[in-house]
Amino acid sequence: MKRLTLIALAVVLALAISVWTPAPAAAQTPVQRGRTLDLLFYSTAGTTTLAFGATYPFSFILDGTLNYSSTAGTSVVDLGARYWFPVRPAGLAPYVGAGVRLATATGFFIGGGAAVRLTPEWNGYVGINLVSPGGATTTTNFDIGGQYIFSSRVGGVVGLAGSGGSSNLYLGVTLSY
Repeated sequence: MKRLTLIALAVVLALAISVWTPAPAAAQTPVQRGRTLDLLFYSTAGTTTLAFGATYPFSFILDGTLNYSSTAGTSVVDLGARYWFPVRPAGLAPYVGAGVRLATATGFFIGGGAAVRLTPEWNGYVGINLVSPGGATTTTNFDIGGQYIFSSRVGGVVGLAGSGGSSNLYLGVTLSY
């Protein structure tokens, strides 16, 4: 079973690499819960972009998030907090969150999402953020994906992120600390 899962993950990764499309303006806040570090690889107009994300739990229902990405000389830093609803069915973890976006102009984001345990090795997640990068424009960013748990400390992610009518696939690694 584990071998079949690894083969399926390899096929998905090969397909993801073969169908890169232009990336949205910035990566999404990590959706995973707990103490995690995320390294996500996006393709932006033919170049690969590395996005870094981290979460830190302050309590069972509140955590802080940090996201950094740099594309074409423009860096974006998102600092935020999420409230995880404590009453939920087993395996489902919904949240709402908000934060500040630090880029060329200071803005904000607000959103929500959920993480769900699909099998002992697979987690699914979805997130939607309303982002105001500063100024009069706002965009809606989405992130949907899956995480495969290789061990208690290491996982792999594959997902789709989008913003303003464009979307792209991404690959990544999650590390628990």
